[in-house]
Amino acid sequence: MAIVLIIMGLVSGFTFPIIKIMMDGQKARTTALHQEQILYALASYANKNNFLPYAANPTLQTGEQDASSRLRRGIVPFKNLGLPESIAKDGYHHWFTYVIDDFYGVQPERATAQSIFEPLKNRLCKNRHFSAGQTPLKIRNVPEKIAVALISHGPEGRGSYPHHSSLLPQGIDERQNSTSDQEIIDQPLRQDPTNPFSHKVAWVTAKNLMAIYARSPCPPLNDALPQSKDPIFQIPREERREDNK
Repeated sequence: MAIVLIIMGLVSGFTFPIIKIMMDGQKARTTALHQEQILYALASYANKNNFLPYAANPTLQTGEQDASSRLRRGIVPFKNLGLPESIAKDGYHHWFTYVIDDFYGVQPERATAQSIFEPLKNRLCKNRHFSAGQTPLKIRNVPEKIAVALISHGPEGRGSYPHHSSLLPQGIDERQNSTSDQEIIDQPLRQDPTNPFSHKVAWVTAKNLMAIYARSPCPPLNDALPQSKDPIFQIPREERREDNK
């Protein structure tokens, strides 16, 4: 009997860690899958509406974007995206944090006539300019302009909504991701007990959201210009040179 118990103890000692590794891997894959599904839903929304939804209020948790407050940071507006609540959470059942650059959340004005200065209707295809009240969203050490970021706060959900200031992560990098709506940190996982990092961040630029996820690349500026009726714009450049001789 004692031998049987010893054997069972040895088997359990090997089996349980393997099962835990497998379960952790499944949760990580679910997290990545949900992030991809949200990005595809955002691309579809942008294709239809020409802009992105603002964040949903993390306190109300209705999944409706808070457009009146132009909320940059909150939870995923899953109702506006036509997604179930479960997709707005990671593989550990914590809410994703949704951060948007509000430049891309502004509904474009309806032009009454074509203008060569405003040829593109989709907000995500416009050049990001900087104006008062619209601070750009960026990923630390990444030069590109970011449209949206999705943050999974890891197995323990450190900093995920709903949270209280006293429950925020003590590590400086995780704390940054749990409070900022301007600069997000994306880096490898780290087990440092004084500054751990377990967040999984998915982010995308406006142009890549349209090109990769919406499969509707933003057209080059020249292709979007309206055709001119002035004959000089219809004569090949080489012929114009000869006429001017």
